[in-house]
Amino acid sequence: MKNKIQDYQIISNFLAQKGEKRDIARMAAKLKNSNNNLAICRVLPRLFKSVPYMKKIIWGNVLPKTIEELGVGGNCYFFKPESLDNEINWILHELKPYKEQLLYFVQMRDEVERSILVGDYLTAEKYLNSSLKQLGYSVWYYEMKLTISGYQDNLEKCISIVSDVNQSKKEDKIGFVTAILSSLFNRSQRKIAAYEYDSALYSRYKKNRTDFQNDRYNYYLFRLNYYQHFDIDDLSVTLIMEGLNSVVDRYILLLYVLRSYYIKEPKKIDTIIKFAKRLYKISSDKQLTPFLIMDSLESVPDSYFEFDFIEILDKYYTGRYREVVDLCKIYIQHNPSNFDIIKLYSRALLFLHNGYSPICSNTDAPINQMALYIFLSMTEKDNDSYLDRLYQLNKNLYGLRIAAGLDYFIKEEQNEKRSHILKLFSLIQFDPYFTNIYNDDFQKIEYLNYGESKIPKSEVVEYQRRRIQKVITEESNVVAYIRNVDNAKITYDNADYVGAFEQWKNILAGNKGYIPTAQTAVEYGFLSLSQLGPDYRQKAVHFYVEQYIDNKAFVAKIDTRKFMKEIKQSRYEGLSNDIDFLIFIFLNAENYPQKEFVLQNYCKYEGVTYPSELTTVFKRKQPEKVEIFFLTLLTDDILFHYYKLKSTIEVLDEKLKIVTFLRTMFPQNRNYSDICTELMHELIAYRGMKKMDDSKIYVNEDAVLKYELNIDDLYERFKKQAVLVKSNRVYLVVSDFTTTEDSSSSDIIKHAVSYSDNAIAEVAIQLFDIIRYAFLKSRFGLGTYISTRIRHGIFEGELRSGLERLNLILNTENNSYVVTDYWRKEYSLDLKYNEILAKHLSKFSMEVDTLISSFKESVIQIKLKEEDLGEFNYIISTDEICSRLLDIESKTQSVDEFSLQVMAYLWEITEKN
Repeated sequence: MKNKIQDYQIISNFLAQKGEKRDIARMAAKLKNSNNNLAICRVLPRLFKSVPYMKKIIWGNVLPKTIEELGVGGNCYFFKPESLDNEINWILHELKPYKEQLLYFVQMRDEVERSILVGDYLTAEKYLNSSLKQLGYSVWYYEMKLTISGYQDNLEKCISIVSDVNQSKKEDKIGFVTAILSSLFNRSQRKIAAYEYDSALYSRYKKNRTDFQNDRYNYYLFRLNYYQHFDIDDLSVTLIMEGLNSVVDRYILLLYVLRSYYIKEPKKIDTIIKFAKRLYKISSDKQLTPFLIMDSLESVPDSYFEFDFIEILDKYYTGRYREVVDLCKIYIQHNPSNFDIIKLYSRALLFLHNGYSPICSNTDAPINQMALYIFLSMTEKDNDSYLDRLYQLNKNLYGLRIAAGLDYFIKEEQNEKRSHILKLFSLIQFDPYFTNIYNDDFQKIEYLNYGESKIPKSEVVEYQRRRIQKVITEESNVVAYIRNVDNAKITYDNADYVGAFEQWKNILAGNKGYIPTAQTAVEYGFLSLSQLGPDYRQKAVHFYVEQYIDNKAFVAKIDTRKFMKEIKQSRYEGLSNDIDFLIFIFLNAENYPQKEFVLQNYCKYEGVTYPSELTTVFKRKQPEKVEIFFLTLLTDDILFHYYKLKSTIEVLDEKLKIVTFLRTMFPQNRNYSDICTELMHELIAYRGMKKMDDSKIYVNEDAVLKYELNIDDLYERFKKQAVLVKSNRVYLVVSDFTTTEDSSSSDIIKHAVSYSDNAIAEVAIQLFDIIRYAFLKSRFGLGTYISTRIRHGIFEGELRSGLERLNLILNTENNSYVVTDYWRKEYSLDLKYNEILAKHLSKFSMEVDTLISSFKESVIQIKLKEEDLGEFNYIISTDEICSRLLDIESKTQSVDEFSLQVMAYLWEITEKN
């Protein structure tokens, strides 16, 4: 009876609001935070049944039948969340009535991803279009559409997708749909650099003034770049903001939130598992099985135990690589989202020594490109470019499940911050590697035993058991390189660092053609030596440098931060002042003062003043080390910090001496000729051209074109969009993101974008900004000449010269004005009057110099923003930029011609200035 009275009171409170949406939303927030789950279960269904319109106010448009309905439900009021648990509980109540739709979505989602990865885009589109009837419109639907069209480089279709949505939603007052799709459009484009996407997204909403704006900023980062920002401070706000979108979108975000919740608060695993189990009852989604396993092994379905996957692992571990390749090709036809299959396929090809062969018939399919780049990253010495391509590919496929495994692989290879938990949560089938989720060895063994009861007689399961038990394996069907690596790890874990180093050295000697194993051997070899104390530090440094020379990819996974801290704190105890030490510090020090310190000390030790003079000292040194040493000085900024080099010209002269030496010593490396030419161009930029009148300004356009502009992809995108602009079709795109709101309505989740029918504006501005910056601000640009020839050159000399001829202004030395004898001798002044005059001359000189300095800082400056000082004004309206660039594009045939014509336009502006 008591509960019934309470339920009645809650319902009465809702009805008392008389349809006022804000007040109803406030009542819903109170109920959400009441910690009365039973009341929520009972009250909401009764309330929605008796007053149907309440459902859209409290839960919004769960299944939008039109695009207009997506993201604009009545649940648009933002009340600061009190706890993440309350928000998760609330969204689970929202999802529960839509079990049928979510079961359908999970099945359809997996089919869409499978079709995209193998390059069957027509089938993927077919699934998406058929989903509208049962699921309605969702951000996910459009995200997949953009992913498909973006990967096919169909720019027109991508723009049409976002334009159609924007046309339908341009009058919206609330929601995030068009803002999200604008970013998803950029993320889907293969011609938009992934790192550029990261930085642009990070900086786009930075100007936050309120807590709400900061919450919205974190929502965008989490929603649009999850693997970079999975650990934002407040996860709860993301659920509120995504709550405006469809049931599909809310479900997807909740999966991400549960993973992040565990990463941030692992001690709350019991609570998280309860939420995951409730969600699994609704969707039966395999992506939730990692949570179920941590609760009870018996709770996972039999489908979790895939014989095909374990068979591939067994054959790989026992060296049957041809069978691995064949089985992987079959496996990916039904489950290409298992990233480890792609990795095993590439590794098996590596051991077969027959080069790369496609994993599926469509060679341009994402899964095939992924396998190819992984294979090349494991075989090529300079593997950075392939890892960058993988990062680009992963960003384009970010909304797919496979992104978790690929992201971890890339960051592991680049030794960047990563979450091991996210990798483990991506494993949705029985995998011995999953034992790493447990801290307790008993739980690890229990997991393996249960798996073995489902898939008996597995080589890899038995071997993983021996790994956990730290049993050294001498005899086994498992291939030698795997056994040797694990045995060496056991030796290392047992603190036998001398023995471990010898083992790692032997492993490295036999696996230099296999980069992953070589990287592990080098990493542990270095760690073994560094654990042995100061007496072994020199050997550790020598080992590191030798492996870097052999293949710089070998040292990519070594984290040297602890070692660097220890040697610095001990004042480099146990280390010799030699070339190995210098190279090691150059490659690993995080700041330039430390690099400059060791360089300066070494130069003094060898009795030379400048680093270029070491060329004679190093004649008998190992040529490879000499080359790395001097090449680092050329390509890093160390010389700009060297105590003897006081100006840019002196640094460039020093570099020119070094590259001349390298050019002579290594004539086969044509790169040094290019560097030499580039340095000469820089010197011209700083010294000026002797034949030019000193009062003129200059831009080295050829050098700008050659060294500063890398805009081919952006130019191609501009050309494609220019064609669209010239058609009769009108496109509507997001042009700006609002960062200010009316404070009186800060609890409303406002629509924070503005639109433009200029479909070329964004890419035109990007292209123009890059060329303008190179023309004005690069080392070969106008700014260099204004600075070296006018601001710090003839301008000051011209203004001072007349006064100097009349002896009315003094020069400085060591920041003090130096008095001359002119007036004392000319007028026979005594000491008293000479001192008085000197004071007035010093004061007058200071006032003149202050005026000159003020004029230089406020007038002779390049102005790119309204807040900038300066009379060299290069602020151009968006319409003017678009119009001029379209005109230039129509009259030019190549990116170089286009760039030169844009620079000609900038000269026109300069003449006006």
